[in-house]
Amino acid sequence: MIDGHSDLFGISKGHCAQLRRISTTKRAMFEAHKFAAPFPVFLQGCVVHGRGQGKVVLSCPTANISSVGHEDVVARLGYGVFFGYASLVGQEGVFQMVCSVGNNATFGNGPVTIEAHILHEFPANFYDSTLSLLFYGNLRNQTTFHSLARSPKRDKMVTHLKKTRKTRGSTQVGYGRVGKHRKHAGGRGNAGGLTHHRTLLDRYHPGYFGKVGMRHFHVLRNTEYRPIVNIDKLWNLVSEQKKTRIPEGKMPVIDCTRAGYFKVLGKGLLPEIPVCVRARFFSKVAEEKITAAGGKCEIVNRKPEAPKPKKEKSA
Repeated sequence: MIDGHSDLFGISKGHCAQLRRISTTKRAMFEAHKFAAPFPVFLQGCVVHGRGQGKVVLSCPTANISSVGHEDVVARLGYGVFFGYASLVGQEGVFQMVCSVGNNATFGNGPVTIEAHILHEFPANFYDSTLSLLFYGNLRNQTTFHSLARSPKRDKMVTHLKKTRKTRGSTQVGYGRVGKHRKHAGGRGNAGGLTHHRTLLDRYHPGYFGKVGMRHFHVLRNTEYRPIVNIDKLWNLVSEQKKTRIPEGKMPVIDCTRAGYFKVLGKGLLPEIPVCVRARFFSKVAEEKITAAGGKCEIVNRKPEAPKPKKEKSA
């Protein structure tokens, strides 16, 4: 396939034999476009610096060739994505490549660029080197994408192609009583935790299997409800008007419970301003930092105590 154009690349017959060893699937794709006009198209130019969009934004590094002086080749190819072979002049090896020719419509219609993604890992950059490209066919025309993110609709499996489509409603869903996604060694997911994966589960997830600890009947989660706030966010709970109206000689009061926070933690720095902080719980570090700044901590009771009835004096 490449033998007829080996003189363009300046490669030897040994490198031609190297290209013949690619997989039959890829060879079939290349052979299907062998005789499509106007291919094959040859281009040779110096590798220049690009805008870094291929490597940084798309995670697909490309070798850029300036379109100046290659207007005739761009006119023959048109804007689109092409495939073929690439070779660096003065270095051994001919590699498959995919090349984009166009004005980067997705990034705002810039100047015409020729960007080749070579299917080979080079040990170092080869800027200012001469790159030879041999285009063998067109994959698609230039397309403008509205977003660089992957479309969830494109990644979603079609329902009628799913493996469990014909097993809906059955208890085993096609996997049997033993091989369901449970703890049996023949299942899926976390299967084998009691047998061949026991060591790893006991090491990294102790207590995953079995009954560990004392049983707690009628667990009430609301009694353990305690949203946290760090001391570096305490002054965010005070409005700007209240900050300006703090009387001199008096300590401002920050009531965390009114803002919906029950526990104060000690992460961050606290301004050197004495302040009274009210909360239901304080960590040890938070209490030390508030006290070091000249302030104090006040613990608010979970439930306000009901007033005790006054005893009537006996006559």
